[in-house]
Amino acid sequence: MSSPWDALADWYAPYRESASSDNTAVEAPVIKRLLRKCAGLRILDVGCAAGYYTHWCATQGAKAVGVDLSFNMLVKAIERRSGYSAAFVLADAEGHIPFVDESFDIVLCSTLYRLVTEDEGLLSECCRVLKPGGRFILSDVHPLTHPIARARHTHTAPSSASYFDRSPYAIRLQRQKITVWPRTVGDTINAIVDAGFKILSACEPRPANGAVAAGAAPGVDPCAVPYYLIIEAQRP
Repeated sequence: MSSPWDALADWYAPYRESASSDNTAVEAPVIKRLLRKCAGLRILDVGCAAGYYTHWCATQGAKAVGVDLSFNMLVKAIERRSGYSAAFVLADAEGHIPFVDESFDIVLCSTLYRLVTEDEGLLSECCRVLKPGGRFILSDVHPLTHPIARARHTHTAPSSASYFDRSPYAIRLQRQKITVWPRTVGDTINAIVDAGFKILSACEPRPANGAVAAGAAPGVDPCAVPYYLIIEAQRP
């Protein structure tokens, strides 16, 4: 199983830990607030990459497991383990999460949703492994950023890009080609509901304490335009 993220592991792991990354400045304060009472709970971090949230949950006393399709990312995640327990599994969550039904109290899916071809498979798997009453947290860059990113990476005029254009486009990270599958806010909410979840809350956070995320996409001011959409849902 290979992934373009294998070639990005050496760059991504330290970037994700940096104070200036958009994840740290915009997303992490909300995710950590939603997970603040996770001690003793079984948490699945889907698309965990180098294991930032997996490790954080473990330090809070959770029984945390990370799943990712990039072998090299998981190597980075395992290298970071020190003094607490976090497990990591190589798997493609879009196809099958290798755990039995109703295995987890919380399922977190951070910055993966826009990277999957078939969101139905991902969401249904997340619902399947979640216990009844368990929470699902989906976080990704805000759909409003897609027209700006598409114009930048396809070298077209921003005025020609549409929020409603759902066709995939490619971005470049450290010379690696990554395909993005844009979906609107409505698409995302409807897909979560169709997968069997009940929406509890939605958040479009600004950077914590007014900090500006250096890693945010050019042309997107996360202080003025929402850069993340974070949805909390529950399996009935």
